[in-house]
Parts: sequence; structure tokens; C-alpha cells
Amino acid sequence: MKRFIQTRFFLLSKESSQSNCNPGRLEKAYEEFAGVLFAECCAMIDMTALYHALCFTHVEFKSLRYQLANEPEKKCANCQLFGQSHFTC
Repeated sequence: MKRFIQTRFFLLSKESSQSNCNPGRLEKAYEEFAGVLFAECCAMIDMTALYHALCFTHVEFKSLRYQLANEPEKKCANCQLFGQSHFTC
């Protein structure tokens, strides 16, 4: 269930909440994350397991977004923009 949050993108996103982020590294990691997500969706036979993994990932991203929103002094402009554009509900 944690396979998506163990990707480099999620780990870099968590790091960016604690220090300065590197937009180039974050963008590459996002592309890798999207590739992993797409491959898993295409290969997954058990849709219930996929649904649970995606829900878990969504909850973790919402938590990260909340953390970033409440610590404005620790995020860069790109992280703030990224958080607002990709993780809105």
C-alpha cells in the first residue's frame, strides 16, 4: 500500500517541507512518480488493492500539503505553487 509514497517524488516533497527545494529535481521525480503510477494502474489486476494504495497516497499528500501550508517560512515559491496547483481538492 505504501509503494507510491516510497517514490523519490514523495520523499523529495517531504524534504522540501523541511528545507529549500530544488524545482528541477522535484520535476524529474514527479515524472518518475507519474510513470510508476501509470505502470501500476495498467498492470494491476486487483482493483481493490490499487484503490486502497491510491487512497493511502492521497491521504499522505493531503497531510504533506497541510504541513507545507502551515510552515510558510520553510517552503520555496515553487513548492508553494506546486502544492496549490497539483493537490487541490
